[in-house]
Amino acid sequence: MNIYLTWLPVFLAEKDNLSIFDLEISQEENCFSKARLVIDALSFLPQPGTEGVIREQDGEILFQGSLVGSPIKMEGDFAEIELIARPNDFLEKSAALQKESRTPPYWDELWVSPEHQDDFQQVQDVRAASLYCDRRTGELSHSNWFEGEQVLSLHQDFFLDSLRVKGVGAPLKACTVKVHAHWVQSESGVSNLSSSIRRAFPHFKVSTYTQNSLLKKWPQRGKRIGKSGVWVIKSELKPTFPTSPLYQRFSPSLPLAEKGDQPKPYCLERHWFKPTLIVGWQVQQRRKETLSLTLLHNFQPLFPGETEQKTLEFTLQNINPDAGAYAWRPETYYRSGAKVSSKNGIYRCKTAHTSGLSFEENREFWHFKKVFHTPLGDPARSSFFLTKRGYQAAEHAMERAKVALAKSARCLEVSFEGPWESFKAVTTDTSITLSDPRLPGGEITGKVVKYALIAKGETGERFGCVTLLCALGTGKTERLDLTPIPHYAMDGYCENLYQAHENAVCQTVSGLSYFRYDECFPLMNKRGNSSGMLTLRQVWLKKSFLKNLHDFGYFLRI
Repeated sequence: MNIYLTWLPVFLAEKDNLSIFDLEISQEENCFSKARLVIDALSFLPQPGTEGVIREQDGEILFQGSLVGSPIKMEGDFAEIELIARPNDFLEKSAALQKESRTPPYWDELWVSPEHQDDFQQVQDVRAASLYCDRRTGELSHSNWFEGEQVLSLHQDFFLDSLRVKGVGAPLKACTVKVHAHWVQSESGVSNLSSSIRRAFPHFKVSTYTQNSLLKKWPQRGKRIGKSGVWVIKSELKPTFPTSPLYQRFSPSLPLAEKGDQPKPYCLERHWFKPTLIVGWQVQQRRKETLSLTLLHNFQPLFPGETEQKTLEFTLQNINPDAGAYAWRPETYYRSGAKVSSKNGIYRCKTAHTSGLSFEENREFWHFKKVFHTPLGDPARSSFFLTKRGYQAAEHAMERAKVALAKSARCLEVSFEGPWESFKAVTTDTSITLSDPRLPGGEITGKVVKYALIAKGETGERFGCVTLLCALGTGKTERLDLTPIPHYAMDGYCENLYQAHENAVCQTVSGLSYFRYDECFPLMNKRGNSSGMLTLRQVWLKKSFLKNLHDFGYFLRI
């Protein structure tokens, strides 16, 4: 049966088909198929990029691709040309496939820098699959490393003396992934410290013998207290004249006299005040959180002893990006058109005003522009990986570990040759089963990673060469049958939303099982405090504010 080359877009009449003297159609995994042909050197060649179809006499298409440049080689009456099966609309097809592939857990934008968001390789790196382009239709798809869309059972339908088997590596026993998240943890608010100050004095009132000094040093509205992140919103020292005997108006008598005179008793007047101090505050701290997970690999060992374990390390992109607007603050003058952020929204000021103590009480002055939602959500959070979005990033980490293990599992290479008719349908999206007593267990199944279809016009030989990569699995599926144990409280005590469990097993879309880690919390520091927002709220009061009270605190006399 003859093989012909026909140029597109219009099929020529059969008499105008170009005869092919030698033909080799080849393809490797993750590459386009190529065809090398030997034709008559006097044959007309169209412009480079013109599509051509290679088909058998019965009309069956073997290959469709574009002409590459000028003849590769010319010798006597013969010329060797090359065609590549790269579709003209490859960029559009790859963009569509990339868009389709951007689904969790196989895609996570936090793992990809902004300048590489459109890089197709970023999608490829997280799938146990290669890019496959059909040499006949130009269709683009993902081809699984272990199971092709087409399955051939050749058994012993190949040239027995062509069989070659060799190891190409050793499977990894495990893969550990360490993922780092960095952000600036921040919180702000308004606090009324009046009662806290009153409780610091006997009988819950401020008293002093040095009234002028106290009034001079008392925090003034709009001023920042020391070098802290605390500023005064409302400040007042209201004189009071308590009638209860608990509140002494004068100090105990003090005998005073000039030299040579008789001592006389003197008393100092004690002044009592009712303090009012409302402050705004903001606190920030750099935060780093690391998630470490290990994915184990079960396989048939090739060599004695333990195999290697791989460690991957990644740093996520900014999980708490800047909103591009100033955070709303109380008791602040805002002009019309000013832009602020509050919670998860961006707002523009409609009318000039001075803000109150909360955003809600001035809501009518603001026009909502858009939602600004960060992966972290609340910037006050002490943990990212304990959130729903954090679990999504963790599952993506598992997929990257899975790909590393899957790649190492394909460590047995099997190559062989066989008849044209049996092999001409083979592609890199084909799985093949071979039977031979020389093979481990007498039978193997592998995925095609390379093939070549060869036809020699001078001798009439037609055959195919195929290379498989086989995985050394066990064929067993392990299941985790564990009963979740309540960690926060007994079952039934609270809603499931607030409950945390040990041994709670989750499964990803790709079938990976893992233990949830809801019962884990941020590590404690040397003083026993976590880095959580509870600590942030306490730190600014106990350290920042009270420390700066010392600037004027020595005037607060009893």
